Amino acid sequence: MISQLWSATNFQNSTAGLNNSSLALNESSSSYSFFSSVNFEAIFDHIVILVVAIYEYLSNIAFEVYEGNLVVAADEIVAGGYRLFEYIEFTDFQLRLLREFGLILLGNIVLVCIAWKVYGPRISVKFGRPPGGSRRAIEELRISMSEFQLPKEHDFKFK
Repeated sequence: MISQLWSATNFQNSTAGLNNSSLALNESSSSYSFFSSVNFEAIFDHIVILVVAIYEYLSNIAFEVYEGNLVVAADEIVAGGYRLFEYIEFTDFQLRLLREFGLILLGNIVLVCIAWKVYGPRISVKFGRPPGGSRRAIEELRISMSEFQLPKEHDFKFK
Protein backbone atom coordinates (compact mmCIF):
# COMPACT_ATOMS: atom_id res chain seq x y z
CA MET A 1 0.00 0.00 0.00
CA ILE A 2 2.76 2.42 0.91
CA SER A 3 4.70 1.66 -2.26
CA GLN A 4 1.58 2.30 -4.33
CA LEU A 5 1.09 5.69 -2.73
CA TRP A 6 4.80 6.42 -2.98
CA SER A 7 4.77 5.65 -6.69
CA ALA A 8 1.61 7.75 -7.05
CA THR A 9 3.64 10.75 -5.95
CA ASN A 10 6.05 10.42 -8.86
CA PHE A 11 7.25 13.99 -8.91
CA GLN A 12 10.19 13.23 -11.16
CA ASN A 13 8.01 12.55 -14.19
CA SER A 14 5.25 15.02 -13.34
CA THR A 15 5.42 18.76 -13.51
CA ALA A 16 3.52 19.17 -10.20
CA GLY A 17 0.95 21.47 -11.71
CA LEU A 18 3.24 23.66 -13.82
CA ASN A 19 2.36 24.41 -17.42
CA ASN A 20 4.99 24.03 -20.13
CA SER A 21 5.61 27.75 -19.99
CA SER A 22 6.07 28.35 -16.28
CA LEU A 23 6.60 32.04 -16.88
CA ALA A 24 3.63 33.12 -18.95
CA LEU A 25 3.77 36.49 -20.65
CA ASN A 26 0.89 38.65 -19.51
CA GLU A 27 -0.24 40.56 -22.61
CA SER A 28 -1.89 43.44 -20.76
CA SER A 29 1.11 44.43 -18.63
CA SER A 30 3.97 42.86 -20.63
CA SER A 31 5.39 41.29 -17.48
CA TYR A 32 6.13 37.74 -16.45
CA SER A 33 3.70 36.06 -14.07
CA PHE A 34 4.67 32.82 -12.40
CA PHE A 35 1.46 32.39 -10.43
CA SER A 36 -0.79 32.49 -13.48
CA SER A 37 0.83 29.33 -14.84
CA VAL A 38 0.80 27.24 -11.64
CA ASN A 39 -2.00 24.80 -10.97
CA PHE A 40 -2.21 24.95 -7.18
CA GLU A 41 -4.84 22.19 -7.07
CA ALA A 42 -2.40 19.70 -8.58
CA ILE A 43 0.33 20.75 -6.16
CA PHE A 44 -2.09 20.42 -3.24
CA ASP A 45 -3.14 16.97 -4.46
CA HIS A 46 0.51 15.85 -4.59
CA ILE A 47 1.10 17.18 -1.08
CA VAL A 48 -1.99 15.38 0.27
CA ILE A 49 -0.92 12.10 -1.35
CA LEU A 50 2.58 12.47 0.09
CA VAL A 51 1.27 13.26 3.60
CA VAL A 52 -1.08 10.24 3.47
CA ALA A 53 1.81 8.04 2.35
CA ILE A 54 4.02 9.26 5.20
CA TYR A 55 1.20 8.79 7.71
CA GLU A 56 0.52 5.24 6.58
CA TYR A 57 4.24 4.45 6.54
CA LEU A 58 4.71 5.67 10.10
CA SER A 59 1.50 4.03 11.34
CA ASN A 60 2.57 0.69 9.84
CA ILE A 61 5.93 0.95 11.60
CA ALA A 62 4.26 1.94 14.89
CA PHE A 63 1.84 -1.00 14.58
CA GLU A 64 4.66 -3.47 13.96
CA VAL A 65 6.60 -2.11 16.94
CA TYR A 66 3.48 -2.29 19.11
CA GLU A 67 2.88 -5.89 18.06
CA GLY A 68 6.49 -6.76 18.88
CA ASN A 69 7.60 -7.40 15.30
CA LEU A 70 10.76 -5.35 15.57
CA VAL A 71 12.50 -7.13 12.70
CA VAL A 72 9.62 -6.34 10.34
CA ALA A 73 9.57 -2.72 11.54
CA ALA A 74 13.34 -2.40 11.05
CA ASP A 75 13.06 -3.86 7.55
CA GLU A 76 10.31 -1.37 6.73
CA ILE A 77 12.43 1.51 8.02
CA VAL A 78 15.41 0.39 5.94
CA ALA A 79 13.24 -0.06 2.84
CA GLY A 80 11.71 3.38 3.39
CA GLY A 81 15.17 4.88 3.73
CA TYR A 82 16.24 3.33 0.43
CA ARG A 83 13.08 4.63 -1.27
CA LEU A 84 13.77 8.09 0.17
CA PHE A 85 17.38 8.08 -1.06
CA GLU A 86 16.23 6.93 -4.51
CA TYR A 87 13.62 9.67 -4.56
CA ILE A 88 15.97 12.47 -3.55
CA GLU A 89 18.92 11.26 -5.69
CA PHE A 90 21.85 12.54 -3.63
CA THR A 91 25.15 13.25 -5.33
CA ASP A 92 28.34 11.62 -4.04
CA PHE A 93 29.35 14.83 -2.27
CA GLN A 94 25.94 15.12 -0.58
CA LEU A 95 26.13 11.49 0.54
CA ARG A 96 29.59 12.09 1.98
CA LEU A 97 28.33 15.18 3.84
CA LEU A 98 25.29 13.29 5.11
CA ARG A 99 27.49 10.45 6.35
CA GLU A 100 29.90 12.83 8.10
CA PHE A 101 27.13 14.86 9.76
CA GLY A 102 25.43 11.64 10.79
CA LEU A 103 28.64 10.37 12.39
CA ILE A 104 29.15 13.68 14.18
CA LEU A 105 25.57 13.59 15.47
CA LEU A 106 25.91 9.97 16.55
CA GLY A 107 29.20 10.71 18.31
CA ASN A 108 27.68 13.66 20.14
CA ILE A 109 24.71 11.56 21.25
CA VAL A 110 27.04 8.85 22.55
CA LEU A 111 29.15 11.42 24.43
CA VAL A 112 26.05 13.02 25.97
CA CYS A 113 24.83 9.59 27.11
CA ILE A 114 28.22 8.83 28.67
CA ALA A 115 28.31 12.24 30.37
CA TRP A 116 24.78 11.73 31.68
CA LYS A 117 25.77 8.33 33.03
CA VAL A 118 28.69 9.91 34.91
CA TYR A 119 27.26 13.30 35.93
CA GLY A 120 23.48 12.62 35.84
CA PRO A 121 22.97 12.31 39.61
CA ARG A 122 24.88 15.54 40.25
CA ILE A 123 22.82 17.40 37.65
CA SER A 124 19.59 16.04 39.08
CA VAL A 125 20.54 17.12 42.60
CA LYS A 126 21.70 20.55 41.47
CA PHE A 127 18.83 21.45 39.13
CA GLY A 128 16.05 19.06 40.15
CA ARG A 129 13.28 19.84 42.58
CA PRO A 130 14.13 19.25 46.20
CA PRO A 131 12.29 16.38 47.88
CA GLY A 132 10.89 18.73 50.56
CA GLY A 133 8.72 20.50 48.01
CA SER A 134 7.90 24.15 47.57
CA ARG A 135 7.53 24.92 51.30
CA ARG A 136 11.22 24.32 51.91
CA ALA A 137 12.14 26.23 48.76
CA ILE A 138 10.17 29.26 49.95
CA GLU A 139 11.85 29.07 53.34
CA GLU A 140 15.30 28.95 51.69
CA LEU A 141 14.33 31.92 49.54
CA ARG A 142 13.26 33.91 52.60
CA ILE A 143 16.55 33.15 54.37
CA SER A 144 18.63 34.05 51.33
CA MET A 145 16.71 37.31 50.87
CA SER A 146 17.28 38.25 54.51
CA GLU A 147 21.04 37.81 54.01
CA PHE A 148 21.05 40.52 51.32
CA GLN A 149 19.90 43.23 53.81
CA LEU A 150 17.71 44.88 51.22
CA PRO A 151 15.58 47.98 51.93
CA LYS A 152 12.10 47.44 53.36
CA GLU A 153 10.34 47.91 49.99
CA HIS A 154 12.16 44.79 48.75
CA ASP A 155 11.38 42.75 51.84
CA PHE A 156 10.10 39.27 51.11
CA LYS A 157 6.88 38.69 53.01
CA PHE A 158 5.34 35.26 53.15
CA LYS A 159 2.10 34.58 54.96
